[in-house]
Amino acid sequence: MRKHIRGIMAIAVGFVVTSWAEDTVPGTASKHGIRIAIRNMPGVDEVEEDDGFTAVTHSADSVDGAQIDVMYVKRFMGRDGNNTVGGFVGGGLFFANSSGEEPGGTVEVELDAYGLIGEGGVAVQLGRVVVLEAGSYLGLGVADQEISDLGSSASDSGAYAVFGLKTAIFFQIGSNIELGLEAGYASFAGMVPDFDASGYDITFSGDGFQGGGVFVVKF
Repeated sequence: MRKHIRGIMAIAVGFVVTSWAEDTVPGTASKHGIRIAIRNMPGVDEVEEDDGFTAVTHSADSVDGAQIDVMYVKRFMGRDGNNTVGGFVGGGLFFANSSGEEPGGTVEVELDAYGLIGEGGVAVQLGRVVVLEAGSYLGLGVADQEISDLGSSASDSGAYAVFGLKTAIFFQIGSNIELGLEAGYASFAGMVPDFDASGYDITFSGDGFQGGGVFVVKF
């Protein structure tokens, strides 16, 4: 009986995989696509205060936030779409949030950032279903930064930059949808001159592992 069950399951799995592959049109990896990526964002682990004469750096216990990217991406790959290698480039908008806490203290720092982002790298299509990518991205924008201490807070806005390295694996679902998983490294910094008219230039920064998922609509 177990042999019969295993045989039926094998046939069913084979049918599903075959149907999935047959529904995927060769060459779809090279299409244009709109991507929505949701990743963790490493938290703030350093805060630097600079009064123009002396710079003092404070460590913080980082608290991960989130980063959301909405981008147009184009792959440049072979026309047959099978076992081919090519580049990819893209650009769009990003939104990010991260925070940190003074070790053993009451001070909390938080930033909300948004701006423009671009990425590029190399893509490899394996058969009809799987696409691998390796690349980097750079985001430039504005961050709203806040420091809270025992119920009181001060906030201001300034420049923000984020840089990341990533690898990803995408699975093609039919000819117009892909689902992806990403893993990599991200580093960011946000700087406000004369934070809240205090006379201090404040810089928040952090870095660490970054991973998440991607939903792609191709056309």
